[in-house]
Amino acid sequence: MTPKHTLTLIYKFKNKSQQNQGIRSFDLPERATDFSIHESEVKVFERAILSPRFLNDLRLTYKDEPQQTTSISSQQAIIVLGAFNSGGAQITQQQEEKAAAIQDVATVAWGKQTITFGGGARPRFFHVTDSSNFAGTFTFASLASYSAGQPELFTMNVGNPRSLSRKRSTTASSKTKCKSALPSHCHWVCATSGSPTWITERILRRAWPLPTPPVGVQRSCGRIRNFL
Repeated sequence: MTPKHTLTLIYKFKNKSQQNQGIRSFDLPERATDFSIHESEVKVFERAILSPRFLNDLRLTYKDEPQQTTSISSQQAIIVLGAFNSGGAQITQQQEEKAAAIQDVATVAWGKQTITFGGGARPRFFHVTDSSNFAGTFTFASLASYSAGQPELFTMNVGNPRSLSRKRSTTASSKTKCKSALPSHCHWVCATSGSPTWITERILRRAWPLPTPPVGVQRSCGRIRNFL
C-alpha cells in the first residue's frame, strides 16, 4: 500500500481425519466410526498513520470449523452381551463453529499524553446435529436369545437432531444468547420381557410435545423378528 498504510493478510487451513475408530473388544469391524475436522481462518490487519499524532489499527478475523463423527455402517445395531456387537455404531454427530471478530483501536498523542480508545465485537455461532441411534439398537442377553430372535431391549431416538446456539461479546459489555432447536427429541424404549410396555424418557429439561411412536417401533414389541 503506502508508507502510512500497511495491510497484513494471514490464512490458516487445517484438515485432519481418522478412519476406523472406536472399535472395542466385542465389536465387529463394521462398528467403526470415521472422524474429520476442517478449519479455515482468515485474519486481516490494517494500520493507518493518519497524522504524526493519530494512529489507527483495524483487525478482522473469521473462522469456520466443521467437524463430524459418522458410523461407517448405517445398519441397526445388534448388541449380544458377552459375545459380539454388530451393525452400525449408531453415531452420527456434526458440529460447526463460525466465529468472527472485529476490533478498531485508535491512538492519539495529545501533548505529553497518549490516549487510546476503540471497540470490538466477537459473534460466534454453533450448529450441532446429533442423530445417533436413529436407526435403533437391539440388545440380547445371550447368544441363545440372539439365535432364538428374542431381544431384551430395543432403543431408538426420534425427533429433531439439530440445535443452534450463538454468542456475542463486545469490549464494553458481554451478552450471551442460546436457542435450542430441539422441540421434540425423545428416546423410545421397548421392553420385550413379559408384557410389551412403552417407556418414554424426556431428554430435554423443558416441556415438549410427545411425538407419535414410529410405526416400525410400534410393531417391534409384537413382531421383534421383523428387525433382524
